[in-house]
Amino acid sequence: MQGFAAKVRRSSSSLMEDAQRMMFGSSKHKTTKEHATERAIEYKKTPFDEQLKRLKKKKKDKAAKVLKPKKIPSTTEEPNEPVKGLKPSGISNHLLCFMSDNATDKMQMPAEYCTHLVYKDMTLSKQSHTFVPVKNGTGFDEFMSLRERFVTTKFAVSLSATMVRELLDYTERDESNLAAISTQLAKWISQNELNGVAFTGQLMTSTRHKSMMTVLKSIQDALKRLGEPKPALIFSGYAPHDQYAQKIMLDRSKDYLRIVDIFVIETHYHEEEQFCRLVYPSIFVRVDDTPSSIPVKSALLWMEMVKEDDSLNGTHNICFSLDMSTMSFDVAANSRPSVGGWCTGRKWLNYGQMCGSNIGVTPDEDRVALSTSRRRPQTWLSYDSEEAITKKARPMDVFHGVCVAVFHVDHDDSAAICDGVKRFPRLQAIREVQKHHVEKEFYGDRKKPPPRYLNRERSGSSPTEPAVLCIVGDLLTDMDHYPTEHCTHLIYRDMIFFSEHKWFMPKEDEQSFNQFKELRTKTSLPLLVGVSAEHLSDFYARLWRNPPKMGHFARSAIEWLNLQGFDGIALLDQEVKSTDIARRYFPIVKRLHDEFSNVKRKLLIVVGLSVTDHEKTAEDVAEHLEDLARYSDYLILETHRIKRQGQCKLSLPSSFLEDGALTTSVPIRTALAWMRILHVENETAAQLCISFNMAALNYKMRKGDNTTCKNERWSNFRDVCSSKEGYQAPVHVDGALSTYRTNQNCLADVERAVTLYPRLCVAAFYLEYEDSMGLCRPKFARLSEIAQTLKRGDAIIRTLCAGPVENLVELKPPIRDADSRARHGGEDTTPNHEEERKVPSHNLICVMTEKTSTKEQFPTEACDFVVFMDLTYNGQEDKLVPKANGSGFELFSAMAANGTGNHLVAVSQEDIRECVDKWKDPLALSHFVITTSSWITKNKFDGLAFLGLVVASDRFPTLLKMLQKFHESFKENRPRSLLLMFGIQVQNYKAPPADLLQNLQKIVKVVDYTILETHHSRPSTTCNALLPTSFREYSDLADNLPVMRLALKVNPSVCVAAYYVDYEDYQGVCKVNQTFPRLTAVRHVLDQVRAR
Repeated sequence: MQGFAAKVRRSSSSLMEDAQRMMFGSSKHKTTKEHATERAIEYKKTPFDEQLKRLKKKKKDKAAKVLKPKKIPSTTEEPNEPVKGLKPSGISNHLLCFMSDNATDKMQMPAEYCTHLVYKDMTLSKQSHTFVPVKNGTGFDEFMSLRERFVTTKFAVSLSATMVRELLDYTERDESNLAAISTQLAKWISQNELNGVAFTGQLMTSTRHKSMMTVLKSIQDALKRLGEPKPALIFSGYAPHDQYAQKIMLDRSKDYLRIVDIFVIETHYHEEEQFCRLVYPSIFVRVDDTPSSIPVKSALLWMEMVKEDDSLNGTHNICFSLDMSTMSFDVAANSRPSVGGWCTGRKWLNYGQMCGSNIGVTPDEDRVALSTSRRRPQTWLSYDSEEAITKKARPMDVFHGVCVAVFHVDHDDSAAICDGVKRFPRLQAIREVQKHHVEKEFYGDRKKPPPRYLNRERSGSSPTEPAVLCIVGDLLTDMDHYPTEHCTHLIYRDMIFFSEHKWFMPKEDEQSFNQFKELRTKTSLPLLVGVSAEHLSDFYARLWRNPPKMGHFARSAIEWLNLQGFDGIALLDQEVKSTDIARRYFPIVKRLHDEFSNVKRKLLIVVGLSVTDHEKTAEDVAEHLEDLARYSDYLILETHRIKRQGQCKLSLPSSFLEDGALTTSVPIRTALAWMRILHVENETAAQLCISFNMAALNYKMRKGDNTTCKNERWSNFRDVCSSKEGYQAPVHVDGALSTYRTNQNCLADVERAVTLYPRLCVAAFYLEYEDSMGLCRPKFARLSEIAQTLKRGDAIIRTLCAGPVENLVELKPPIRDADSRARHGGEDTTPNHEEERKVPSHNLICVMTEKTSTKEQFPTEACDFVVFMDLTYNGQEDKLVPKANGSGFELFSAMAANGTGNHLVAVSQEDIRECVDKWKDPLALSHFVITTSSWITKNKFDGLAFLGLVVASDRFPTLLKMLQKFHESFKENRPRSLLLMFGIQVQNYKAPPADLLQNLQKIVKVVDYTILETHHSRPSTTCNALLPTSFREYSDLADNLPVMRLALKVNPSVCVAAYYVDYEDYQGVCKVNQTFPRLTAVRHVLDQVRAR
């Protein structure tokens, strides 16, 4: 040991002498030839081992001189200096190469391409009391021998997992033992002339985080005591695919960065799954919940956020990681493998093995994850190609202080098998990206700046033109097209702002953003960019409390928008309580407004808020929104389902009214109430918008649970609009559930919304899920309906009411048509506004059956309402259809389409009896109500009837709930209200009426007409002699409620329902030239009663 210490002292003395010689020699200005001659004489006078050391030093100096550009900033790192943190404007050009335990040959160790080469798994030997490799072999000796050849490369070792666990245990038992081992480790590193020690594969979310901090601090203190140059302490950690919450990762990262010299966020996959799953070595962006590593893009964003923390003083080197392994998975012979699928076995291969044995297999490029896969019989291969590696490393061009750590580096093509020329091709690709990054930082980007487009005129939308804001994202593919003919504004969402660069970048795929930028020369529509919702609420909102940083953001945004030629900025998808609006978002909106007002070119501000406490009174919420609306050009009161990573909650894409647990967003009707107050009382100048989610929401349900989902996936509308199994509202199909908005849904909602707020604008979110290929016919069908309906808004308003649209009052249209009013002397049957649910009495309701076959059977003159009964609900097509074939319903539908009279449809009582238990499920009931209401509106019917029902006490709550749902849906249907009728059979009419009256009181509150059926219903299985109807009680001839029981004398406000009218004499056979003789008699009596 003493001999070795003497050797170390001699080595240190020699290094000091050489350093002094270099310093003094640099001032003598000798020629290279003279200097070389003197050095040769000196070498002859010194021993051989001393000559070898000086030769090593000479190569080291030469390499440093070659690598060092002229006038390098002082923040760069000299080759032999210790690994130190970078200053905020510094450049990190680290390429850390971590070898696997299979590396045994020098050819597998790319020291020439790496700044740091790390040997895997060292442990403390109990026998020799020194550090030795866990795996026996020649690998470590080969690794150590490279130090003489590659003097500019730093060599480090990583501790084994067992060794790390022992160190963690010492923190809980004996910290003095920990300090002793740390000192021993530091001395061993110094004696072996190594440049650092690494902790790899550490779980960042571990519960032993504090113990790890203690271990790292102890080792760092021991390394510092060695003096300069200090060996580097490297920490590399990962998180499972379902545990990397942003706040935890940021907090833990800051803790590590305060202690270690280089910190690696491991973004490559860790083999920790209990079961075999198909995965990529690494992914750039995560798009679903399949097992994966931390996405590279997420790690890069965290790095940028960490750098904003002033407490770190800018001293941090942060790396993300890539894996050079080719993953080989065994799959079933007839399977169709894909990411996230199951496998039966797995192993890691060399990249050279893959490209050599599978050269004829066409690779499948995943342009979102930026990874590649290949398939051969019973095998699925995944790896990162050279192109994918380059794309993943390219963000270093815009991220300061970011380095790359490459794991399993010996699994790259070290033997040049792929092309026969280039060794380690993917490692060299990373090196090229880093080289470009350094050159750009030293000498600037020599590329021409993008066109400014400042002279391009924007047409925009005039204040009186209804606006359609189209919000798109990164999933918009090359085959898709932007619907410029339907939109007034286009917004690209999910942009990230990097304060150090004064630059915005897309959160996900840059290709779709590049496509969006091409629109600058192809359309005159305003183009805006939206800040990422997650980072706006979780990170930047805290920074904007600092006025200088807030101003920096606003001014940087103006500079970038002008440079890129965009027309404004959008802050979208912000979930917030109404009481927090002013505190969290008003300062930045106000600052943007003030800064934008100083710019000659008009820049727009769009704000989108999802108010979570929308149950508060409309006046309270509008008051909190008032200031924000004053400084915004467009304020979107978001009424759509917002996509959140990791959440799964059953929801409708949007809903006009509150629909229990299925409504996770603000109901459209509630948002309209806020708008009316903002516009009328607060005189808000901003355009106020509602929003729609254009995606089809698909849920995977938990077994036996109809209210909880375990997986949520979004799909394009074209995937469901052309499928017969598609559903417009929630319904269970084999453990799955889908919700989406159809053309008719969007049309109905916008029409109703325009009647309540004529100045409405609409924001269509997630437009990448709209049908841009025209499979639903036409292209962008729903967006087209929204745009056209908004343009028809003024005409609709003029039709519904007279007077200024600002003073619009909800009106219920008259029940009778023009012919009916003329028959009653032209009286005004428009109900009073204060009695909106009150309907005129003494009406005649005519009920038809499927036996109707000719137009003459419809008594349009005598009846106020015509009801077609016995329709059954078709769950496959979500509509009502006649039970029997015939022309009756077609004739009835044609009359309804012409708009003459009032035509209602009735659901078969058999259907109701069969479905009443099913409707106990709120999802099934909502599906029935929404789809039926939409179908009625689409076919221009005037309402819905439920006839011939026998209500049992145990089923009454379900039927009442159904009627309440239809009541809410029909009440808000605009531009015309729909009617709801309910016909009930009272079988046990001799019983005390208390229960019946109690139920009737609940029913009459939610329906327009209640029919107590006093007629004999359809023939039963037994044949009895009965009267069609009876005024008094006949025990043998009547099975129905007697008319006398209704007490007509004390209840004159009654109406009459005539059932089976198609059996009436419509040909005038009974009385010459008199059709419908009995119906006419009823009509005459009702008119007389009304005249009194």
